Amino acid sequence: MSALTKAARAVSAKFRKPPALPIALGELDGTILVAGRRLRLTGTHAAYMQPIRDWTGEASPVATAVKDLPHGSLCLDIGAHIGLTAIIMAALRPDCHIIAFEPIPAAQALLRRNVEENGITNVEIIDAA
Repeated sequence: MSALTKAARAVSAKFRKPPALPIALGELDGTILVAGRRLRLTGTHAAYMQPIRDWTGEASPVATAVKDLPHGSLCLDIGAHIGLTAIIMAALRPDCHIIAFEPIPAAQALLRRNVEENGITNVEIIDAA
């Protein structure tokens, strides 16, 4: 086997296994500030939750995208996970209807919980991808 082949296989092997992410054993909370509201999100992955603690959702690309939508627009969040994007859209644009698609039962349970606990009423959750 040539040195080039060995090197290519070594590089390829590195990318076969994703790096381990820290995963919490319990639930983690994060708060985001959106439209003057402090919203609480619950998730289970530290790598996802750590960066959004005390985060301002209005600085996100999502906020930029939804601010100029026509009144009453329909917004889709495909792969909604725990609802970060759907909740930001819903809080910034209560006049819009957001449909959040999430097929994974554990993530969907947290999505439902986050929407309900934050009093978000303009998000519809669909169990599908």
